[in-house]
Formats: sequence, structure tokens, C-alpha cells
Amino acid sequence: MKSALEKHVLQLKKNKVIEVVSRICRKRHLPFPSINFEYCSEENQYQLAHYHLYTNTICISERQLTIQNLDELEHVVAHEVSHILVQDHSSKFEEQLEISKIGAFQPSAGVVTIGRTSNLSKIQKKTKLRIDKTRCNYHLCRQKTKIQRCRYCKNFFCKNCLKAKPAGLMRFNTITPDAEEFRRLWQEPGGHPCAPYTVILEQKIIERKQREDAAFKKFLGSSRYTKSEPVRVCTPQKQSILRRIINWFR
Repeated sequence: MKSALEKHVLQLKKNKVIEVVSRICRKRHLPFPSINFEYCSEENQYQLAHYHLYTNTICISERQLTIQNLDELEHVVAHEVSHILVQDHSSKFEEQLEISKIGAFQPSAGVVTIGRTSNLSKIQKKTKLRIDKTRCNYHLCRQKTKIQRCRYCKNFFCKNCLKAKPAGLMRFNTITPDAEEFRRLWQEPGGHPCAPYTVILEQKIIERKQREDAAFKKFLGSSRYTKSEPVRVCTPQKQSILRRIINWFR
């Protein structure tokens, strides 16, 4: 049972998260994500928060709020908001994270700032993203070898990491065919997690479901099953003839 002080501190931290997310998204002109403070099935005990790309949701549970102070929360929130723009942890993400940290900065009372800091779009436009074309861009590989460009995320990878794979955690909590396909692609050796490819894969799954639903509705709406046929009643005379035929074959 939480004390009144613990509940008050927890509420202050929730307000801090909402305030920082709102400040960064407003200054960077980003869509405001949903914030989930409840437990998430994809929560990892080693994570401080995580971001869902498809629902545009930042999940940070009360357990994760408890183990962080306000300064740490500001950094974590800037990290998760930056994932709206870049889903991996490449050099592009690091640059976007630095811009988000600037957007999260709020001067204390009595501090005078010189210059306009409310609009970071100009900073973002002037920032030239540097892509490492000498090493594999997958952070678990980073081999200095011959590399090729991914057709989806446009980053450069070695031969073993070039294949695009679904990004995100494996879906253990469901047994649907879509989840089975996701697990099969996720467990294949090699490749790199690619967020743009994941979006395309999800769109293909949605389109396939729509085609299956349309075919099923067409099947149910066919004349063969909607029209009711009259019930045929066999008269006693016909029944006697049928018995004779059956007895003859016996």
C-alpha cells in the first residue's frame, strides 16, 4: 500500500513526463503521442521506457517512474520522443536526440535566455545527417567491410545484415497467423531490424485481412446459402418404391 507521500511524488513524475513530451513535440512540430503509465506486456525489466511506433504511444510504468528522478525522466522522455523520427539507435537517432534535449530544456525561474529557442525546425533543417559508409550501420555488427544500401531505411549494411527484418520485440503473447509470421521473420539469422520495412509488412497484413474478409462476406452472401429451398416430402407410395429398390440391392 503506497503512502500519501509516495502517491504525491508519483503524480509529480507523471506530470513531469507529460510536460516534457508536450514541450518537445510542440517545439519540434511532432504529433503528440499517447502516454501509458500502466503495465505493458512488452515492458522489459532493464528498460526505463519504450515507444510503440504503430500506436504512437510512450509506455512508462509506475515501477519505472519510481526508480528514476526528475532529471533522469527528462532524458528518458527525450529519448523516447526522438524514436518518433528515428526508430533505431543509429547516428541519425543520436542527432535527433540532441535536438530533442534542447527542446526539453526549460530555464529555471529568474533565468533570462537570449535568442529564440521556441522553434527548433530551423535547427533541424540545417542539421546534415551523417551516414557512415565505411562500416555496417547495424549497431550489433559495425564491421568495416563492403556494404550495401537497404532499400527501405536507406542505411548501409554488410552482406550478413542487409536483409530487412521486423523491428520490435517478439510477440509471445499471441498465436495468430500474423504473429507466427512475425516470429518466423524475427528468428531468421542475419539481417537488421528495419522500421520502414515493418510498416510495409504491417500494411500488407492489413490488406490481406481485408481481402480475406471481403471474400468471406462474398461467400456468405452468395445465392447458394441465402436462398431457402423448399423441403421435399416423400409420399408413402414413393417410400415403398425406395424400399423395394434398397431390398433388391441387398
